[in-house]
Amino acid sequence: MSATKFRFTEQAIEKLSGSEKRARYYDSQVLGLIIDFLPSNKKTFRVLCLVLTTIMAEWWSLKR
Repeated sequence: MSATKFRFTEQAIEKLSGSEKRARYYDSQVLGLIIDFLPSNKKTFRVLCLVLTTIMAEWWSLKR
């Protein structure tokens, strides 16, 4: 298991600590689900959505 890739559980997410730069963590079970952890200790959940009619992908914010 990588330091930036782990199973998102409530306990694991609460253990995350802030740093001087934005940190991005990936869920090991749900493909495309990430948490952006900001220096202000705000966590933003994002999901990668593929647009099938084009050759694009978009990040959608779920919760902050």
